[in-house]
Amino acid sequence: MAVGRLMQTRPDLIEIDVNPLVVHAEGEGATALDALIVAK
Repeated sequence: MAVGRLMQTRPDLIEIDVNPLVVHAEGEGATALDALIVAK
């Protein structure tokens, strides 16, 4: 949901690719092990 909110509030962001994403136990969030962010 956080990535979706970021994309909605930053129109200069064209693409976010997160792979792999490690999801932790409930309430502990997630960790992006590699990410590519493309902006205008």
